Amino acid sequence: MNTQQSFTATRLWKYGFLAVVLALLAWNCFDLPQKLQSDSPGRFTGIIISLMFIFHHIALWLLPPGRSRTVFRVFVCAWTIWGCAYAFTHGFAFLSRAVAVGCLPERTQWSNQSRISVHDAEAETLRQTQ
Repeated sequence: MNTQQSFTATRLWKYGFLAVVLALLAWNCFDLPQKLQSDSPGRFTGIIISLMFIFHHIALWLLPPGRSRTVFRVFVCAWTIWGCAYAFTHGFAFLSRAVAVGCLPERTQWSNQSRISVHDAEAETLRQTQ
């Protein structure tokens, strides 16, 4: 692979991935008014994760080496720690709420239904013996 191909691949990654992440952020921001009306605990997880991707990409690929890059990397590390903490606490709470509402695949609903049926059958057996 010569330097021209390497340079093109690097530019494609640098600006192509930035375009993908910006599109992801735009989609999350476009959906923001609906999320603001929701009372879901994980409603901002998509925006926070999108910003994590953008900040990491800027820190690693777009900033020139120097003091500003180092300061920005410290900020990115702090944002990543906070973003992961938010996603793990609020994002999974949203998932557990989806389980309670019944938004998961039927296989999970069947297993929950079979547990309820077994519990009901055991309760009925106990009532009959008494």
